[in-house]
Parts: sequence; structure tokens; C-alpha cells
Amino acid sequence: MKTINKTSLLLALIILAIAFSIISMIAAPAEIRYSWHGLNPWNTVQAVPLMFKRFLKLDDWIIYSLSVLIIAYLWWRIYALINKFKRS
Repeated sequence: MKTINKTSLLLALIILAIAFSIISMIAAPAEIRYSWHGLNPWNTVQAVPLMFKRFLKLDDWIIYSLSVLIIAYLWWRIYALINKFKRS
């Protein structure tokens, strides 16, 4: 089994946080868009379960589990892309 490159994993987490900040800034109203509240990546993390609640009528534990799995999957795919670019 391959070992996990810790610097790539940390870089992937930083890229994911930046992407969530951009999504949060785009979705925020114009009054708070460029404030800390508008740039806060946690807003996007909180919005993922709300999206599932709106479109899927499931129990809360399933919705939160899906949300955690999707965010972890995005993190892992960004990590894979970084490793792919580092090797080539």
C-alpha cells in the first residue's frame, strides 16, 4: 500500500477551504460578501446538509453522514489531483 504524502494532504485541505470560501462568498449577500462572515468556509460546510434536507427526505443522521462523506471525498480527490500533478 502506498504511503500518504502529508504535505499534499495538507495542501488539499487548504485548497478545499479556499474553494469553500469562494463558494460562500458567491452565495453571500452583497452587504457581507467581503467580510469575514462572507468568506467563512464553514458556511458552505453547513450548507451541504441543508441541500440534502431540501431534496432528499431522509433521517438527519443519514443526511449528516452523506455530507461528511461528500466533503471527505472532495478532499481525497483534490489530494489525488495534487499527487498526479506532482508526479508528472
